[in-house]
Amino acid sequence: MIAANARLEQSEHARLRHAPVQLDAAQRRSTTETIQQVCRHREWTLYAFSVRTEHIHIVLAIAAELSPEKAMNTLKSWITRRMAEQGLVPHGNRVWARHGSTRYLWTVEDIDQACRYVLDGQGEPLPTAP
Repeated sequence: MIAANARLEQSEHARLRHAPVQLDAAQRRSTTETIQQVCRHREWTLYAFSVRTEHIHIVLAIAAELSPEKAMNTLKSWITRRMAEQGLVPHGNRVWARHGSTRYLWTVEDIDQACRYVLDGQGEPLPTAP
């Protein structure tokens, strides 16, 4: 864990064009559905995911020629587009941070550990929309 950096946080907050997004139940449901749809369409193996109020954890296998960063950006774009189409966020609003954390998982044990963290290490389940 990296220690908190108040100066960096203030700097990043000053760059925001609108208030940070806190995903509500409807937005989390839309995000869940979009992740599943994109992974099916792209034929990515979706091992585990957890949609939280401020971030998402995803464990997936992608084509070798595709970088994890490209997959992450593809998912962010589609999730934002779907939420805008559904009226859950204003068109043109940024929902996600500029980047995100990506990690290569080389062994079955790595995948298992990542899945356990994503599924069991995120705290209590969040309520879902009807």
